[in-house]
Amino acid sequence: TASLSASPTKSTDLPTLACSEAGDPGDGAPVVFFYCLNELVPVSAARLNAKSNLRDVVTVFFRGPNAAQQDMGYIGGIGPGVRFSTESTGERVVVDIDGTSVDVNRILTNAFPWRPALQKTVRVYANVKQVFVTIDGKSLCELDSECSG
Repeated sequence: TASLSASPTKSTDLPTLACSEAGDPGDGAPVVFFYCLNELVPVSAARLNAKSNLRDVVTVFFRGPNAAQQDMGYIGGIGPGVRFSTESTGERVVVDIDGTSVDVNRILTNAFPWRPALQKTVRVYANVKQVFVTIDGKSLCELDSECSG
């Protein structure tokens, strides 16, 4: 059974996941949220520091966990090269993905787990209550005929 500790597991060949090792550095640098063991957890990113802006944070999120983080069990992001814009108004941020930079069908099919992780990343960084993700200005539900909400 996998655990959150770095200690070896007893009588199993499964690797032990150490989700907390890549967690919040506590130095004021922004974090991104990825999944590990089905939980959203804060992950530090070497490319982010206290001077990073929202665009930097979203770019790092889209790239996903680095190789070491993936080895620890982190999943997230949607891939490098995603073009996007952000718009911030009061307590609301919209992250609009350029549909020509992604496979829209793949993005819609795999909206979980990346969408909740992106929303939490932006909410925590920008200290906002609402985060909307759109592709070419359209909500994900507008683009997905099977969307239930």
